[in-house]
Amino acid sequence: MEVKQAHDVEQYIFSRWIEEELKPREGIHLSDLDLCLAPQTRVLKADLTWCPLGDIKVGDSLIGIDEHILAPKGRRKMRESRVLSVRRRIAEGCFKVVASNGIEVIATPEHLWLTSARTQSVTGWRSTDKLVPTHGGSSQLAYALTPWDTDLSWEAGYLAAAFDGEGHVSNLPTSSPQIGFAQRPNEMLETTRTLLGQKRCSEDCT
Repeated sequence: MEVKQAHDVEQYIFSRWIEEELKPREGIHLSDLDLCLAPQTRVLKADLTWCPLGDIKVGDSLIGIDEHILAPKGRRKMRESRVLSVRRRIAEGCFKVVASNGIEVIATPEHLWLTSARTQSVTGWRSTDKLVPTHGGSSQLAYALTPWDTDLSWEAGYLAAAFDGEGHVSNLPTSSPQIGFAQRPNEMLETTRTLLGQKRCSEDCT
């Protein structure tokens, strides 16, 4: 991860764009701070489409994450979150954060990131100006998803119909979540397998 001052980048920043509908807790709540990102930053909506932050409106539903762990030995969870307020401002002294996966995000110094140290599993919130670049014992960003573009092709529509009708999701404690598809040997099964291969999706047939 690389963190550098963003002198030659757009300084028009969206601020206080989302507040999770969770009961306030003691201490500083994230919504009390100016958590600012550039308007071109893509955010995930509840309908699983990605949208530039500058296009978000009050009332939109986004995918958020728990600010705090809600139970002892528990984990943060993604939750549907409703946008309560939106405002714009000019922000100076912004940083461009470049992650190891190539994602670049422009943020104000006080914007908070969910991070952990390379040698620790404990996560916490750290402001942009406190992130540690790769050459200094890097901060590990808790980056859940890489943005994708919506596929509107005929092939994508066929696969969507196949998995809507015959698909399932497995989330066993001993393995990562998996998407499955049940079908007897027939033309639909072969077409689905062919299209999955074209989309570079791995499969395990049983």
